[in-house]
Amino acid sequence: MSQGLEETKTYRLDKTVYDLVRVRDNQPGFIAGQNSKFVVVDSQSINDAYIIRFIKIYDADKLKSTIRDDEEYKLARASKAGIPIIKSVRPSHVGPVSDPLIVPFKYRTDDDSLSGEATIGYYAGFRTEFKIPGSNTRLPMSPFIAGGLSQINVATNGETDNKTGVTLAVGTGCWYPGT
Repeated sequence: MSQGLEETKTYRLDKTVYDLVRVRDNQPGFIAGQNSKFVVVDSQSINDAYIIRFIKIYDADKLKSTIRDDEEYKLARASKAGIPIIKSVRPSHVGPVSDPLIVPFKYRTDDDSLSGEATIGYYAGFRTEFKIPGSNTRLPMSPFIAGGLSQINVATNGETDNKTGVTLAVGTGCWYPGT
């Protein structure tokens, strides 16, 4: 992660924050519960704070968050003890995703065989973070669909011929949120 929070990026709080200041009237003392998600609206105009807007609000254990999703808040760049806020947040990777995809193996349903023939294609999906029950841990996952072109070795009458085929796939990917 860079030295500071980036504008338009979405983050999740690793711990409850007690000292938010509402921007419109400079009123202090707002509370944001652990795991609440926010987007950085402005990272430049205030030297000691970021201006943020919450997009998902969670209440911490036995503590009610006092923030609202239709307000902007100042989030201090460092705690009163001097700890940078970047150590108390992590990027939140939720939303649509797509990229090239290489599938190195083929499973053929006609003869239940597995072979090492590569396909290059494209996938599209949606990243989300599922909460593991009984903990504050979230498991990032990405259900997706994919399609592509492939070269397939086809055996006919003892001879092997190389054919072009279309590959379709569905699946779920997991990723480590620190990457």
